[in-house]
Amino acid sequence: MDKQRYDQRVRVFVEVRGGEADWELAGERFAAHGWPVREAAPAGEGPLGEAVEARPDSRVYEIEVRLPGIAKGADLGAARRVAKALRAARVEGYVRRADVLHRDREMPSYWRAVDTRSRPRPAGGGPGRLLYRAGLALGLADGRTLVHAEGRQALRLARAGLGAEALVTGVRPLDGRWREPRGRLPEELLERRLWGLFLWALATAGALPFLEGRTGWPRGFWLVMLGAGMFGTLRAGAHLLPRNPVGGGLTGALMLAACVLTVGGGPGGEPASRAQVALGSVVKCHAHIRSDASVTAAS
Repeated sequence: MDKQRYDQRVRVFVEVRGGEADWELAGERFAAHGWPVREAAPAGEGPLGEAVEARPDSRVYEIEVRLPGIAKGADLGAARRVAKALRAARVEGYVRRADVLHRDREMPSYWRAVDTRSRPRPAGGGPGRLLYRAGLALGLADGRTLVHAEGRQALRLARAGLGAEALVTGVRPLDGRWREPRGRLPEELLERRLWGLFLWALATAGALPFLEGRTGWPRGFWLVMLGAGMFGTLRAGAHLLPRNPVGGGLTGALMLAACVLTVGGGPGGEPASRAQVALGSVVKCHAHIRSDASVTAAS
């Protein structure tokens, strides 16, 4: 079982020349690196067809390369890793094509199965309806089943296999994702934008110690930096919630306030010095750069 951690999957088409012995050696190298071979065909056939020149001593392999890090640059990183592995094995091989396999996972709501026997009938307003909803919110009607899907599918999953009990089984959401199922960002993009919002807010708050005690043009410079940082933070927050930019901007403002409190030391705390802010910024940027570069570094 492959226990290697990876974040990205890249489909790579490799042309291997040299005949049977080299083809077998290339397959062994792919397996040793944990890159499954999805398909292999003589050059001129297979997925790439006539795009690869037909040669009697050449085969084209479709393999899946798995990499840590972000999707940006993963195709180039995979191509370099495969080329290096073949070169180390003294096999003549050429990476002809690489495709990043984007698999942004859906982010549906979690739902709890509930017993609806106490629901007022016919459905309507009134005290009974309000009491029933309050009971649902407090979990008084909760069952032992949890489902993870969009609204209608969640109800079908909760009722599956219950027989007659299905008629008195409903679901209640455990989060607010169900309200805008088509307006949510893909998971990977959401993580990147959250990280960007945090960096903008931290950089803006970090400008405050450098502004203190400044006069003349240095003060003007840091005021411009502070204004640009505030604008960037609000803009990053708006991008976080594309369908609700005002709410996203408020999220950015809250993130900025939290960072300002952290840098300022909070009530009764000691504010961060310029050296501490500079050191923290270097550490954060170094970690972010290493995350970006991990996909392009050779194994």
